[in-house]
Amino acid sequence: RILDYLKERGEALGGSDRPITFVVEREELMGLFDLSRADYTLLVSDLDRLNLIDPRRLSYEDAWKERDALYERFRLTALSLGFLGAVTPPAVPSEKS
Repeated sequence: RILDYLKERGEALGGSDRPITFVVEREELMGLFDLSRADYTLLVSDLDRLNLIDPRRLSYEDAWKERDALYERFRLTALSLGFLGAVTPPAVPSEKS
């Protein structure tokens, strides 16, 4: 569900033909998908390892104070929409009566 949300939002704002510029805030995803702080940190760290997001650092000082401050906000990378499209199953055509 989260990947579908990010893909749909990215396509709506920029499509796959230009860089994605929207920023996703931690509180937004945690609220929309009822994620704990630990679940959110795990999700975005995995997306970062896949190079699908570009984390926006608050500051190096904040990152030292709070380990997950690195992932307070992020934006999708150019690779992300192609990847998200590739892992999304094709839509099943509706049957006409």
